[in-house]
Amino acid sequence: MKDNTLYQYDPSLGDRSNGIGVHLFAGATDDGLIRRGVIAFNLASIPAGSTITSATLHMNMSRTSSGTARTVTLYKLLADWGEGTSNASNEEGRGAPATPNDATWRHRFFSSSFWATQGGNFSTTPSASTAVGGVGAYSWSSPQLTADVQSWLNTPASNFGWAIVGTEGTSTTAKRFDTRESGNPPVLAITYTPPAGSGAPQPVSAVSRKAHGSSGTYDIDLLSAPALTECRSGGAGQNHQVIVTFARSVSVAGVSVTSRDGMASATRTVSGNVVVIDLAAVANNQTATITLNNVNDGVGAGDVVIPLRVLAGDTNGNGSVTASDIGQVKSQSGQPVAAANFRADLNANGGSINATDVSMAKATAGTQLP
Repeated sequence: MKDNTLYQYDPSLGDRSNGIGVHLFAGATDDGLIRRGVIAFNLASIPAGSTITSATLHMNMSRTSSGTARTVTLYKLLADWGEGTSNASNEEGRGAPATPNDATWRHRFFSSSFWATQGGNFSTTPSASTAVGGVGAYSWSSPQLTADVQSWLNTPASNFGWAIVGTEGTSTTAKRFDTRESGNPPVLAITYTPPAGSGAPQPVSAVSRKAHGSSGTYDIDLLSAPALTECRSGGAGQNHQVIVTFARSVSVAGVSVTSRDGMASATRTVSGNVVVIDLAAVANNQTATITLNNVNDGVGAGDVVIPLRVLAGDTNGNGSVTASDIGQVKSQSGQPVAAANFRADLNANGGSINATDVSMAKATAGTQLP
C-alpha cells in the first residue's frame, strides 16, 4: 500500500509532498489551494484468475475546517507515482519540500518524472463518491470501484490506484484523512471467488516433531516415500506433534484424528502457512489418520489428510521392530543425540542414547504395523 498528497503548486513554496506523513488531503484550503490524495493497494495476496465480487475503500477523516458535507470522489489513476521521505509538520496541510521519488502536483516521481497533466493523470469516469461531513469513518463502494480492482488483478502493471478528489470549486472544503503511517490506516476490503477447480492446497511438508531435551528438536518426515514411522515414545500421555507447512497462508476449519482405538484427540494452531497439530492418546502400533478440515489458501479449498504411522522402537522406519532396530540403538549407546542418530533416542529425552533406549527397543521387539 502507498498514499500521498498532491499539493497544488505554489512557486513561492516550491514542490510539496507528504510521503511518510500520517495524513492526506482532498479539497481546497482556506486560501483556495487544491489538495488531492493518491492511494494504491497491493493485490498480490489475491490469487490470479479470481473474480472480484465486491470492493470497498474505508478511510478515517480526522480533521476539517467545516462539518459541511462535501463530495469526495475516487478516480482511477492512469500513471504510476511515488512516496519519498517528505514529512509535513503540524497539521500537514501545507506539506513539506518534496524528496526524491515523491509524488507532487507536477511530478509523478520528484524530480525527474512529470504528470502529463498537473494535478495527476486519472480517468474522467468516477469510480465511487461519498459525502464527507464531520470527523469520522467513511466508505466508498460501487460497481465501478469493483471493476477497477478486477482490472488491476487481471493486469497488475496497471495498478496505480485512485486519485482522491474533493470539492475544488470553492475554498475551505478540504478534508483530512489518515494514511497508512497513522494508527487508523485506510483499508480496501475485497471479497472474491478463487478460480474454479483448484482443490485442496497440498502441503509442502508434514513432519512429526519432538524436542530431545537440550539436544534440540528433530523432525520425522511423514510425506516421504516410503513413509517413515514415528519411532519415539509419546510419553505417559501418548502425545505427538505434527507440523504441516503450506506454500501460502491458510485457514483451517477444524481437525480430527481417526485412531485404532478411537481414543486419540487433536487440536490445531494456525500461524500463516504453518499448522501445528497437537495429538494426545495416540496408542502405539497403528496408523492414525489426521484430517485438516476445509483448508483454504485463497486459491483452493478442501480437506487435507496426513497419515501418522506410530511404532515405538522402529528405528529404521520399515514398519516392524526387529533385531536390526535393537542393534541400531545398541550401536549408538553412549553417543550424544544428533541429527544422524536421533531416531535411536526412543524416549526423546536428549543428552545421550543409553540403556533406557535399548530397553525400550527390546520391549517392542516383534511388533509390526497392521
